[in-house]
Amino acid sequence: MMGNGGAEIIMLVANGLANQRVLIIQPAFAEYAEACLAAGCKVDFHQLDAPGWQLDLERLIPRLPEYDAIFLCTPNNPTGVSFKRDTVRN
Repeated sequence: MMGNGGAEIIMLVANGLANQRVLIIQPAFAEYAEACLAAGCKVDFHQLDAPGWQLDLERLIPRLPEYDAIFLCTPNNPTGVSFKRDTVRN
């Protein structure tokens, strides 16, 4: 996919998800929620806990069947944390 910067790519992805349920892992780049809401998506959030900002799979996995898409940014913006490869694969 090509676009004029990251925000345009995010908007294109969100438009492809129009009116679907999406989960955004927080904290995150604000454009994820803005683009999804503009596309009519139902947006929910999953908050990461400081100070490590890592995915808690015991809390996250049970929620996944409710959603059509998940926005997961690694390395995370704005924390700079990279999620562990094995954790993301699970």
